[in-house]
Amino acid sequence: MTTFTVGGHSHTEQSYSVKIILYNRQNGQPTKFHLWTKGYITKVPAIGGTNDENHVVDSEGYEEVDILIGMDHYWGVVEFNSGYQLPSGLVKSFTKLGPVLSGQKSSSITRSYSTSETIEFEENNTNRMISDLFGLEAIGTQDDADDSKNSIIQHYYDTVRIKNGLIYVKFPWKSSHPPLADNKALAVRRLENQYNKLHKDSKMWKEYCKTFEQQLQAGIIEEVQHQKLHGNKEYYIPHQAVIKEDSNTTKLRIVFDASSHMRGAPSLNDCIHQGPSMLPDLCEKDRMKGTCSTVKLLGLKWDTEMDTLTVPIKTISKEVATKRTALKAMASTFDPLGLLTPLFIKLKMFIQDLWIKKYDWDDSFDEVTATRYQAIVNDIKGFRKDIPRYINTTKNAKYDLILFCDASQRAYAAVAYLVCRPSRSQPFSSLIFSKCKLASAEKATIPRLELMGAVLAAKLVRFIRKQLNIEFESVHILSDSQIALYWIHSSKQLKTFVNNRVKYIKQVMDELSESKIANQFHYVNTEDNPADCATRGLSASELIHHMWWHGPRFILNSPNTWPNSSMDFTRPTPSKEAEVEFKSANTLTSEGYTSFIPFKRTNSYNKLLRITAHVLKYIGKLRRKVNQNTSPENLEAHIRRKQRLPHQLTHG
Repeated sequence: MTTFTVGGHSHTEQSYSVKIILYNRQNGQPTKFHLWTKGYITKVPAIGGTNDENHVVDSEGYEEVDILIGMDHYWGVVEFNSGYQLPSGLVKSFTKLGPVLSGQKSSSITRSYSTSETIEFEENNTNRMISDLFGLEAIGTQDDADDSKNSIIQHYYDTVRIKNGLIYVKFPWKSSHPPLADNKALAVRRLENQYNKLHKDSKMWKEYCKTFEQQLQAGIIEEVQHQKLHGNKEYYIPHQAVIKEDSNTTKLRIVFDASSHMRGAPSLNDCIHQGPSMLPDLCEKDRMKGTCSTVKLLGLKWDTEMDTLTVPIKTISKEVATKRTALKAMASTFDPLGLLTPLFIKLKMFIQDLWIKKYDWDDSFDEVTATRYQAIVNDIKGFRKDIPRYINTTKNAKYDLILFCDASQRAYAAVAYLVCRPSRSQPFSSLIFSKCKLASAEKATIPRLELMGAVLAAKLVRFIRKQLNIEFESVHILSDSQIALYWIHSSKQLKTFVNNRVKYIKQVMDELSESKIANQFHYVNTEDNPADCATRGLSASELIHHMWWHGPRFILNSPNTWPNSSMDFTRPTPSKEAEVEFKSANTLTSEGYTSFIPFKRTNSYNKLLRITAHVLKYIGKLRRKVNQNTSPENLEAHIRRKQRLPHQLTHG
């Protein structure tokens, strides 16, 4: 083999063809190579620095270069877009054989520390805030775990082990994920920042260190060795202190950030399945017991003397008005039960409008938008309402679940009330849950949105039944949309959008019937529908004494005495909006015509044309024999016959 190098130099030596398979040390992935032997390739470049700076996976020392892979095979080995810059300035890339280093070592590392920390921390804060907000939005509206989540649960049962009183569980790794970087450089920088921030307050710093000492003694965490863990994934999780001065119990707690990652590399959360939440979402259980769980009531203030709950309003009004600060104002109030839905729906609509107007995160509002935002925030921050924590439930009482649903052009909502009917006292009702969803920016018809509200109510039925250990006597859903109620009760074939949602609603109602729980839909006048205010909003002064908190008074009476209780929803409504969602039965009609050609005996259009041409040619001969020339009328008929052939082929 002759090797040509820089400057035109060449070297010839004996070489042999070799086929080998190399395996990745971390995941065992095989890669085939066809190589040519050579006595010497090159020496190992002097990288310098420490392993902590360079993050070399193989820390056993430098070895000779054994294989040289040409650039024509580069993308067959190197993973696309897998590289990221290390604190040392070198670039770490991932190949099918493991990580490699390239690039030039930086002369200054401190500057990159500061820049990286500032950018990433702000981004993670915003992403986490959005994630938490959507997590609260999803409570009560998600169906049970799907097959993929069930497989994750099964993975837990298959891999869980108990040793010496400790539970060991394997991570549910995604089947295909980008290579996980160790994240150590970022974790070290975060630790330095925490030290610089907390060591000024010796008490807080001692509390911070004490937490880790307790976890170390309890076996929750353990000290890792400095050497690399060959064949295993590594990931250093940054941590930070969250301080709440107004807390009566824990003023400082430690939060771990598994969403952190180096630039261009995935985070731990990116590489493992999230899995389903195994904890109850609804803290109403605590309102139905004599004791209170402080964990499930996190974020709600409990007055132990009056036994009432208060949702603290923590809107942000002093900062510059931007989309980011508006989202903070929305996310800063913890209201998982939706008790303050009528108060916050205007803010949710405002944030949606910011997206429609394409505001960037830190763009200042124009004067009109800023005025609107300030008016919303000022109204919200002045609200306060004490809510009874304890809902008195007795074994001798009967319980009804009453839900109202409604929609406007901007949103659709459902609100649920528990009606308790004790045997020896007056019945009473309590607001237990509500949920409101913004309508899509693509305008939908009001009847369709009303139907979406009914679907939301049906989802709340499933959710509340699962969360509350109560045997309901009956379940009632009330809507002020006759069209939606007509669709739900109709036996006609509906268009796909409406049909799928009606099918879901009927499925939930069938589940109730199978459990021998009476269930029924009702029509309610708009002025008696508390869900109406959840789709349009109320001011703080309007909400204080609104029927929102207990529902209309008639729900305390027997359902057969409710207004409009005798309304028949199976009768067609005169509205065109209702009928347009039904599938029309189109009948194909065609002009009466009998063909003299047996077109059904073949499926070839060209063959039929040839047959027709021969037949017409023969007819022409007969006409010439009797001196009958083809008239214009006959010619038109001939053309029409030819045009009918494709139609007959298709529909014959």
